Parts: sequence; structure tokens; C-alpha cells
Amino acid sequence: MFQNRNTLAHRLGKTTHVSSLRIKLKRIAKKYPLPDARCFEDWLLEVANARGARIVSRPNSALGKFVPPDGDLVSNEELITGICQLQCLDFPQMLRVAAQLISRGAFELDVGAITLAGKGEIREEDWDGYPTGLTVSEGKTISLIGGNTEIRKGTYFEYYDEYDDAYYTYSTGSLNAFEGQINMASVSSSGEVVPTTDGLDMFSIEKMGNISISDKSFVDVRGNISGSIFVRGGQFFLDNSNIESETESKDGGIIDIRVDHLSLKSGHIYGGTGGIGKGGDIIIYASQSVNLLENTGGEISTIFTNTYNDEYGHSSLFFANTTSKTADAGDAGSILIKTKDLSLNDGAYITAYSKGSGISGNIGQRYKRLLNPRH
Repeated sequence: MFQNRNTLAHRLGKTTHVSSLRIKLKRIAKKYPLPDARCFEDWLLEVANARGARIVSRPNSALGKFVPPDGDLVSNEELITGICQLQCLDFPQMLRVAAQLISRGAFELDVGAITLAGKGEIREEDWDGYPTGLTVSEGKTISLIGGNTEIRKGTYFEYYDEYDDAYYTYSTGSLNAFEGQINMASVSSSGEVVPTTDGLDMFSIEKMGNISISDKSFVDVRGNISGSIFVRGGQFFLDNSNIESETESKDGGIIDIRVDHLSLKSGHIYGGTGGIGKGGDIIIYASQSVNLLENTGGEISTIFTNTYNDEYGHSSLFFANTTSKTADAGDAGSILIKTKDLSLNDGAYITAYSKGSGISGNIGQRYKRLLNPRH
């Protein structure tokens, strides 16, 4: 019976495949020799130990005498891949070393970016009356957890108010969880993010990513009892966009932002009340800086809480207020800002006041340096 011995199966049976990566690593191992190495796997293990895998060590380790190659010659990704190759399966400790390097973030993790883009300006007659963007049912939760996050090109239209004889902008929504919860976390290293009803639990994350909300985008958890918004990241930039948690008859939720740097340019963070419920609190923890910038129209930036407010224009601001003028109007929420550098540019200021029966909110500030203060 004739057998074709030129098939791939026959050729693989006679040929040992050696990966180009393994060839490269062995070539580098000759340039950076390991004293008393019993085999190539000993060299891989010692390089891993030099880069932080200290739990597993081989007998008579020469780490103090060994000069390993740097990351330009052998990246951590190449090292981990080399350790996990089939030739190393007879060395169970090698897989443990690879797991250590991965869990410690030994290589750059390419975390997928998140982008939400709306339609920009539309005509009022083209809007069907429903929220646009990403929306969940009342009381539900939206979680955006990934790499760098961008929410841009919010959907909006201009309308004319006959009473005020003026034109206004109405944002139809970018991220909507009415009476629910919105979680946003941007990371750029390995670890774990666990959403809870009280916020976001972060485990073993060494490096955070960036979050940008711009172009009249609108993040909204308003309702009869407003929801809560939790933000975790490195740099958080809010440009000409709104984050709102307005309540009515019941006490509102919170807006909790914990980042390295927070910058507002014509941005609004609002946790108010339009009824008898207490307005939501705003908590800002920025490890490095909070910066309020002047917008293109020249309006100042402000942070304030009050119990009545006609409009907030186009300046950058934080405020928690109550718009109700009734006798049982709800009190405004409080604002807590903790940062290293607090920058108030072009006359920006922080204040709290009341124009109605509700009690104005409290403001707590902790910072090391106040830049460009208004006197």
C-alpha cells in the first residue's frame, strides 16, 4: 500500500520545531551568561527573578552575581511567552513564575479603550422625546470599565423660549441611568474593578487611565430619587458638558469622583434638588490637582452650593442646589474637595448661599496649595 510520506504529519514527525523567540532568547543568554546554570530554563528563571518574581528561586541562585538583559533586549512579554513555551512544561515552577509576573503588571497591559459618540447638533423636530446615547431602565446600572474612556459629540438641539426671548441648548443624553447608578473606571494596568451599590472597589491596580467628556455630552441619573455616579481614573477632563444628579421628593444620591487630576472647562457637576428631597452630595478626591478653566466665551469658573439658582450659564462649576421656593423645600447637598493643588483661574471662586427656604450646602476643602485665589 502506497503511503505519501511528504505530508505535513510525516514532516512534523521528523522535524523538531524551534520558535524564533526561543532562538533569540538563547542567543541573548550567551551574551548574558548565568554562572552555574544547569540549563536554559535556569537562565529564564533567573531573569524573571531579577524582574520581581521572588517567590520561586532555584537552588544556589546567582542573582547577586548575574547581570540580566534589560527590557530593550528582552521585553517582559517575550520573557513570559518564553517561559510558557512547551519546552518548559517539565518545569512546573516556570508557570508559577509567569503568573507572578503577569499578576504584578510586569508588562504593559493593552486595556481596550471605550468611546461613546453622539450625533452632535440635531433639529428639535427630529428628536423623538426619548433619551439618546446609552440608556438603561429606571433604577438600573451602567458600568463603563476599561482603558481610556471618551464620551464626545453629545446630541443636542437649540430651542427658543418665548418667555425669556432667548435661545437655549437642550442635551438629549449621552449616558442615562435615571434613578440608577453610573460607574466609570479607566485603568491602564492589570487588576480588578468590582462595581458595588456603594461605588467601585479597586484591587491591585497600579496605573489609572484617562476619562474625557466633551462636546455637550450629558451624564444623567436624575429622577424622583436621584441616582449616584462614581468615577475612577487618572486624568478626568470635563469640557462643555454636564454631569447631573437632581432629585425631587426624596433625598438624592452622590457624585463621587476619585482621580489624579480633574479639569473643568465650561463643565458642570450638579447634585441639586427641585423639590423636598435633600440634594445629592458631591465628593471630589483628586490626588494631584483640581483645575477650573475659563471657557471660550470668557465666563468665570465657580464652585458653589446654594438653595436657589436661576441658571448657571456656561462657566465651569460644581454646585448642589435646590430650585424649589416652597416652604418645605429640600436642603442643598454638600461639597467635599480634597486635592494637592486647587487652581481657580480668571476670577473663579467657591461659595455657598441661599435664596429660598432650604438650607444652603456645606463646603469642605482640603488642599496644600491654592493657585490663583480670588480675594
